[in-house]
Amino acid sequence: MSLPRLQSEMPRPCCPRVDEHTELFWKTLEDGKFLLAVCGDCSTTQFPPRKHCSACYGHNLDWTPASGGGVIYASTRVHAAGGPFAAMAPYTVGIIDLDEGVRILTRLMHDASSLPPGSRVNLAVIEHTDGPLFVAVNAA
Repeated sequence: MSLPRLQSEMPRPCCPRVDEHTELFWKTLEDGKFLLAVCGDCSTTQFPPRKHCSACYGHNLDWTPASGGGVIYASTRVHAAGGPFAAMAPYTVGIIDLDEGVRILTRLMHDASSLPPGSRVNLAVIEHTDGPLFVAVNAA
């Protein structure tokens, strides 16, 4: 399943760190897929990508695509932001519990920015002029 796409005429406010452990994630996000790492030793699903399992410290990690669905755990509206995020303010960020059991932090876009905790959201790819980022949008 490919994630919905949003367009931005701006560059990313901050570019992600791409290394040997995150490169496949960012490359696949360009294709509209959000990958999670799953440990082959203890079956823990995790995000963000890293070189070892956060539960057992094993190095037997494999990728699995996320469904893209989740629930808002908490959110906050940022009114005064610094550095590269200042031009975006005000904006809303949320902690999302993905259906796969992983909790992530991301920006809540458009109509998702006023949703209460417990509301369903879907991940989406926002295509900036210099590359993709992921955000959450209202699932309704």
